[in-house]
Amino acid sequence: MSLSPPYEEASTACATDSSRSSAWNLMALSDVIGISIKSHYPPMYGKRHLAYKTLNTTYDRAQREEMHMNKTTQKLNYIR
Repeated sequence: MSLSPPYEEASTACATDSSRSSAWNLMALSDVIGISIKSHYPPMYGKRHLAYKTLNTTYDRAQREEMHMNKTTQKLNYIR
C-alpha cells in the first residue's frame, strides 16, 4: 500500500492549481523553511487505518537528521 505518490509525481502535482500536498512536499517544505510542520489526516477509514496512523505526524528536519544518524551508527556498529 502506498500512502504517497512517487516523489517526481508529487513534486509536479503540487505545482498544479487545486492540487493537494503529499508527505514529500511537507518534508521538503519543513527543510526549506526550517520549522516543523504538523500534518492532520482525518480518520476516513477509522483510527486503526495505516494512513491515519502514518500521516498524522510532525515533519521535522532535526528529527529526520537524528533518525538518519542513528541508522548510520547502527550500520557501522553492525559492520564492526
